[in-house]
Amino acid sequence: MNYNFDEIIERRGTNAMNTDGFREYIFHAPPTMKFNFADDEFVRMWVADMEFASPPEVVQAIKDRADKKIFGYSKVFDPEYYEAFSSWTERRYGWKFEKEHLVTSPGIIPALYELVGHICRPGDKILIMTPSYAYFKYAADFNNIETVCSDLQEDAGSYTIDFEDFEKKPKMRK
Repeated sequence: MNYNFDEIIERRGTNAMNTDGFREYIFHAPPTMKFNFADDEFVRMWVADMEFASPPEVVQAIKDRADKKIFGYSKVFDPEYYEAFSSWTERRYGWKFEKEHLVTSPGIIPALYELVGHICRPGDKILIMTPSYAYFKYAADFNNIETVCSDLQEDAGSYTIDFEDFEKKPKMRK
């Protein structure tokens, strides 16, 4: 398939978090927050909301679903989903898992909040490298878990890990 990555799709004024609500969504800041660049100068490369048109196959799948006229609750019940995913993880990483261990989430952020709640206990801390995805910290805050940061070192536009700091931070006590 050929895809047109040069097509520009105007998203402002459509309630898109990517354009209309990113200050509040990412930075928990008001619309008046200013950056060093104009909004139109940003190239937004979000994980699941990039500035490319959705592939025709995805658009068609959504149309096919809408044609059913009922949206109700959904979940993947087709065993081919597990087979495809587990084959991929085994091929790529040598990782095997039971079908019962495959769970889905409505998105990365809800999954992150839930995982922090499941993995961490009161008094635990989370170590993150910064700058990083803000929702690592937000998920910790939501679950009342302290965040400890190890700052990445910036050098001429590239970031590297400060391994000495990164290894020292988990050993620190209150």
